[in-house]
Amino acid sequence: MGSRSARRAPEAVGLCVDRWSGLDGPTALEIERALRAEGLEPYRYSDPPGTVYAPHRHPSRQVRWLLSGRLRVQVAGLDDFVLGPGDRLDMPAGLVHAVRVDGQDPLVCVAAASR
Repeated sequence: MGSRSARRAPEAVGLCVDRWSGLDGPTALEIERALRAEGLEPYRYSDPPGTVYAPHRHPSRQVRWLLSGRLRVQVAGLDDFVLGPGDRLDMPAGLVHAVRVDGQDPLVCVAAASR
């Protein structure tokens, strides 16, 4: 019988995933205000469906807060997970990850990085 390597929870690698549970997600303005209150400088960006970012890392903490679309996140040792509208992802500096825009809708999100 073969063995599978144990999968870890996102928190084990410093990820924090906050799932939106309400009907309507927060507005871009609400998200930007919240991120500024955390001392971050938010900006908006979008990607078309099918966009892929190969494994990479960032030198600082990163936040992605989705307004629309679906983002598949891949981190070694974890099961892939998908974020949807209203969901927030916090990633520590240096974490190697890859992402892909899933589904038919473009990804629109508010992003921020620590200074």
